[in-house]
Amino acid sequence: MQRESSPSVPLPAFEQKTVHVLVRWLILALAFHFLALSGVRPDEFSLAIQITSAMMLSNLLLMFVPAQMSSSQRLFHGVVALDLAYVATALYFLREPFTVYHWVYIVALGLLFWRGNLRETLLVLAGGLVVCGAATAAIRGEWQISADGATFLRTTILLAVAAFYFFLMGLLDRNARLFHTVARAKQEWERTADAMSELVLMVDERGRIRRVNRALAARLGKNPAELVGRPWHSALDGRDLPTPDSPLDRMFQTLAAAEGRFSHARLAGEAHATAIPLFEDDALVGAIYVLRPTQKTPVTG
Repeated sequence: MQRESSPSVPLPAFEQKTVHVLVRWLILALAFHFLALSGVRPDEFSLAIQITSAMMLSNLLLMFVPAQMSSSQRLFHGVVALDLAYVATALYFLREPFTVYHWVYIVALGLLFWRGNLRETLLVLAGGLVVCGAATAAIRGEWQISADGATFLRTTILLAVAAFYFFLMGLLDRNARLFHTVARAKQEWERTADAMSELVLMVDERGRIRRVNRALAARLGKNPAELVGRPWHSALDGRDLPTPDSPLDRMFQTLAAAEGRFSHARLAGEAHATAIPLFEDDALVGAIYVLRPTQKTPVTG
């Protein structure tokens, strides 16, 4: 018996936008806090405040962008690239004099943004810090990456949070692609089902209608939306309990595909009916029921 699995439901567009905005606020607040505690020169501090204010304004604007628009690939990647530039600038402002390890951090974040591979990024980061330490040992005679533990800790924390941000944005990007794929598949299913002369409905594991094509809705004298959520036996036969001996009832009893000729009370005529179960991880999640009328008699009453 062939089993079909339903696709996992991706995060809706409005929830993706909420996650994106919240993590951006975290990055901005953390960078601003560390800049305020650091020994940045007055001219650089003033510039850093202006850049941070502009980023905060961009996040306020992003909050008012419609969810569907914010999930567009061009806007999404543009905002993430802007955030990469901001974090790189903040790391530069937080640098210690006569040290270059902040460049390793910036390169590592750029690699994570470009490749989206956390393992590669960590390897580059570790290798870069080892090179910086070895260069310091060769020049100054001691293994030292940073002379100021507090500054090194701030930049490392900002790097870690930024890496989490870029990794999370990669997940959201893949989720957005899945969201559009599922939405496109749903539209294609509806177009295909509506173009069929057969009467088609999809039910969940409890037997409640999830989707119905226009041909079946028309035979029942209803709009498709009016039938969604109703038990299939109520819609097809006007019964409170499943219709005995119907292929769909047999399918729910045996968890196997069933077919045969059957006459549903509200369809006014015999039809060749086929019930196909849908599984996910070996659990029944619903079924597709296809009826091919052998006598096209219009519904009366």
